[in-house]
Amino acid sequence: MARHEQLTKTEAAVYAMIDSIVKIPIYKTYVQIFETLFQGYFEWGNFEFGPYFMLSSYNPVEGNRFRLGVRTNTGFNKNLRLSGSLAYGLKDERWKYSGEVLWLLSRRPRTAIGVAHRRDISLNSENSEEFLEGDLFSGFLRRDIMMKLIDVEETKVFYEKHWKNGISNRITMLHRTMDPYGGITPEGGGFNYAYLNNPNAPENADTTINATELIFKTRFALKEEFLEGDFERISIGTEHPIIELQYTMGVDGLLGGDYNFHKVSLYYRHYVNINPIGWLAYRFNIFNTMNRYEFASDTYASLILEHHDDGFLFNKVPLLRKLKWRNVFTFKALIGSISEKNLAANRLNAYFPTDANTYNGFRAPSKYPFMEAGVGIENIFKFIRIDAVWRLNYLDNPQASRFSIIAGMYFYF
Repeated sequence: MARHEQLTKTEAAVYAMIDSIVKIPIYKTYVQIFETLFQGYFEWGNFEFGPYFMLSSYNPVEGNRFRLGVRTNTGFNKNLRLSGSLAYGLKDERWKYSGEVLWLLSRRPRTAIGVAHRRDISLNSENSEEFLEGDLFSGFLRRDIMMKLIDVEETKVFYEKHWKNGISNRITMLHRTMDPYGGITPEGGGFNYAYLNNPNAPENADTTINATELIFKTRFALKEEFLEGDFERISIGTEHPIIELQYTMGVDGLLGGDYNFHKVSLYYRHYVNINPIGWLAYRFNIFNTMNRYEFASDTYASLILEHHDDGFLFNKVPLLRKLKWRNVFTFKALIGSISEKNLAANRLNAYFPTDANTYNGFRAPSKYPFMEAGVGIENIFKFIRIDAVWRLNYLDNPQASRFSIIAGMYFYF
């Protein structure tokens, strides 16, 4: 592309200085360190290894677990990325693995196809296409209990297309097989989940779930900005609402699927300025003090409110004003119900509190909403946020976290 005007001497000097800096070895070293720190991968030639924070871990099924992931970069191919991982548990003496092929058909606008397969142990029964929190380096995740582990095998193919008007679409076909691990603690506890294909024959309880799903997702985010990587990009938000609509259809008999079902999910996120006391963000998402599989619903709605005061309180205290810390206040609520048919099929999992080492079953938050509230400080060293979160009700569960301190990295642009 040709410039319409010549560079001034100052502009030319700036460009020359930048070109010189990026070629300095120590600059390249620092860039590599930061990329490794935040992305989790270490680059070596045409390959990247990581993420480093998953190299070693522990859980009741595998004992000490070791995992190594590798993926190609643009040095290998500018439009094709191959990635995979291999893990091994010393206790169960089993190999786990994953692999993915991603092909970028176009970068402007972004268009991609891919295929992926994984066989691993997971805390999550949801498929890999479910809505995830999109904040950069967000550390505010749901509290997990390590005994609730599932043996998961999933294969999928997908196609995604991003349009210039802020709309994107994604179509996925996947098959999943899931089998929860029960009896993994010395007392026989764990994720002791079972369901009834025939509610009148409790002796035929099963634990394995096979599902084939067709997933159609539409996302609208006007004037959304991104941090672009070689093959991935991370949203840094927009001043307009972000709306995602996803329809999932379960198909009985296709690729071994056992269920016909329909699921419609809506994700909405936005914020409004409330001068002079900051800004309010609202969305529908996850909870900090809720355990996985503690609640179940056929139909549900959730609400999350976050008020960021932008220093309205701390700026009135001289010392705190210099630190530039900011207050944030949160409130979350969830209400839902479950059908009589599903209650009958899952009556073996009806909520019955026993102890902290056994799955206590689920219930629907139908009589009154599940609620939690918190207060936090953000902008600590520009990117650290610490929250104190209180669970407000449903405290009879022996596994309930009544109070939590949560820290994470949170970037605003």
